[in-house]
Amino acid sequence: MKRAKRFWHIETRSGYFYATNQFGGFTRHGTKEEAEREIEQNIAEFGDAWSRDR
Repeated sequence: MKRAKRFWHIETRSGYFYATNQFGGFTRHGTKEEAEREIEQNIAEFGDAWSRDR
């Protein structure tokens, strides 16, 4: 699947960790490790990257 490259970072709100990208896409996770794991999967599958403000 072809799509625009996303730059990911993790935000914390109300005790949750959000894997967030520059297009406003996000997923909520219970731990920082879960959010990091999902981001790493997107990097491997789609060629995404961590944002500089990681």
